[in-house]
Amino acid sequence: MLKIAVVEDSREYADFLKKKILETDFKDEAEVELYLDPMRFLDALQEGERYQLCFSDIEMPGMDGVKLAEKIREKDSKMMLVFISSYLEYATEGYKVRAFDYLLKGSVDDRWDVLIERVVRQLEDDREKVYKIILQNSVKMIPVSSIIYIYKEGKYCNFVVDGMEKSAVRKTIKEVGDELKNYKNFIQVKRGYIINAGKI
Repeated sequence: MLKIAVVEDSREYADFLKKKILETDFKDEAEVELYLDPMRFLDALQEGERYQLCFSDIEMPGMDGVKLAEKIREKDSKMMLVFISSYLEYATEGYKVRAFDYLLKGSVDDRWDVLIERVVRQLEDDREKVYKIILQNSVKMIPVSSIIYIYKEGKYCNFVVDGMEKSAVRKTIKEVGDELKNYKNFIQVKRGYIINAGKI
């Protein structure tokens, strides 16, 4: 399931975006949530909701889209952020929060297909880069890019990921290191610790 958030204070425009999303090739696996208030979206993230893609207006009452994106990045470095605005001058603001793209409201239709193609390509890349933790009754998939560091504790290796969540796997640090050796940025800094240098 692809979870997508639309953060837009205009209900009419939020509905327009949702309709556009549900007309794409991934409509059958997409779940779209609308947030007319950016604070409600932050509350949802605080409560554990996770989204792979977020469309956010920049000019909103209470909190602008850039400030919202800064708050998002404190919890999630991976979420694709697409800013939407009526004004081109805000485009440079997106670089500060690693925005995936920037759309002008008046020309969404012109750039939509290119955007969706890029989103699909990014999702395919992300799906290939996961670390699987096999639990007794389930399998947990951790995006490799979300791993901050791993440390050994007793017979378990603990994975600390974005948002400081922890997941444990019963393996040696060497076994985990061998499994991650094909991904760049992972370095064993001392006995019992592997860090993602890309997170420093």
